[in-house]
Amino acid sequence: MKKLTTITKKSFILYMSMALCIGLWSCKDDDDPILTPTIATISPSSGEVGDAVTITGTNFSATPADNAVSFNGTAATVTASTVTSITTTVPVGATTGDVTVTVGGETSVGSSFTVTVPAVIPTITSLNPTSGEVGATVAITGTNFSATPADNTVSFHGTAATVTASTATSITTTVPVGATTGNVTVTVDSETSTGVLFTVEIGTTITVAVADSCDDAEEYRGAFETHPDGEVELHSSDLELCTEDSAMQQVVGILFRNIQIPVGATITNAYIQFTADDTNTEGVLPIDIWGIQEANTSAPFTEVLFDISSRPSTTATVNWQAPIWAVKQEKGPDQATPDLKAIVQEIIDLAGWASGNTIGFQFTNDETAKIHREAESYDDNATEAGASPPELVVTYTEAK
Repeated sequence: MKKLTTITKKSFILYMSMALCIGLWSCKDDDDPILTPTIATISPSSGEVGDAVTITGTNFSATPADNAVSFNGTAATVTASTVTSITTTVPVGATTGDVTVTVGGETSVGSSFTVTVPAVIPTITSLNPTSGEVGATVAITGTNFSATPADNTVSFHGTAATVTASTATSITTTVPVGATTGNVTVTVDSETSTGVLFTVEIGTTITVAVADSCDDAEEYRGAFETHPDGEVELHSSDLELCTEDSAMQQVVGILFRNIQIPVGATITNAYIQFTADDTNTEGVLPIDIWGIQEANTSAPFTEVLFDISSRPSTTATVNWQAPIWAVKQEKGPDQATPDLKAIVQEIIDLAGWASGNTIGFQFTNDETAKIHREAESYDDNATEAGASPPELVVTYTEAK
């Protein structure tokens, strides 16, 4: 009995020892410290708010919600994770600084990340006008301009322009010397807009005088004494606009030859300059002016009846309220017609127009008082010193 008791005690002691060891081993496993996460790389190392970022390292949780990611103190959302990688996005409010990962209360050493600001790119929505000569003012509308004029760089096909005024949505500038046709761009803070086409035009003025006796003529409207209706007088020493003496109305025709205006040009101004052949002190005289609607009015006037009025007239017409001509041989603003650019533009836009062609005009009125203006003609110029025949002055532009 004593021996059995001894064996039992030994068994009990052995059992208890084993249980204690198991218990100690079990407790040691439950108290193991959580391993601190580490960051090896962040890709990319910079980005804007909302950009995806992949963090690689160790000791992350495979459960996304168990990983707390911070961008310089601003919490980010983890969208996917393994024990060695985390996928997240740059959160709203993030600033440049360290990114950290926290798992189970253990936080990694920070790794630098640069939060970038999205580029603000200027845009051009319109140019007004879309074409012009050097020195012309151009209004640019758009977005993301600087309200400080000097902070906007405007380029006309690579040639810098001066900005005279600006807001966040508008710029006022001028076409610079040396500019050529091409895109206009705006650069602000090193960011450049998409280009918008601007056509740079070359301005040219030409002056052409009547060069032949048969290129300025008068045609009677109705029979007058021995003159039949429609008779054309080619060699008059003056041009009666538009009444002969004070009794007979007439149509005056004038041709200007060798007009050097290229096809496609834009007429910006045109007028005919007369010289007073005599003083005319009657009141203001209304005169209607048409062009001869032919791309090349090359045939001189002839004595064929109605050879002036029978030629086709332009749709465009200009009314001239001719002022008093108080001084003989005066050649100034009072003897110049209003702007005839619409008439000239219509003619050079006709099919068949070519530089060097002839342009013709017709002058008439329905003035019942029979007053007139007496201008010098080509024939007067040929016989009288100081006389000057009619001159056509045209300013036009063409793309450069």
